[in-house]
Amino acid sequence: NPGKRYHAVRFIFAAKEFVELHPEFLKVKPAILADFQSICKEAFWRLRAYNNPFFLKGEEVPEFRTFSVNLEARVPLKRADGTMVAEWAKDAEGRRTGGGPVAIKPAHTVTLNPNTVALVS
Repeated sequence: NPGKRYHAVRFIFAAKEFVELHPEFLKVKPAILADFQSICKEAFWRLRAYNNPFFLKGEEVPEFRTFSVNLEARVPLKRADGTMVAEWAKDAEGRRTGGGPVAIKPAHTVTLNPNTVALVS
């Protein structure tokens, strides 16, 4: 949609055997991991994860893969004032149910650990 803000975040992970970590990156790595956790916890996202071939100097290295996590179409769980976003519950036909809007809650959470990205119920 023209003029409409669209949020997207992409994290790409590669095999540690082929990574050369710059000292400046090492300084900010903990903050990046914390930001990733925060981004995932504070909003609904359309999440797409890709398990891709790994290439070195134009040649595929079959025993290694790269992993891409793309977060798109952000829907905040809280308003700017800190209150939870609320919506009406709806039935299978899309009709409102219940006595009023209720806070939206994610069915799953994405977590990032040093060697694992996981979808947790």
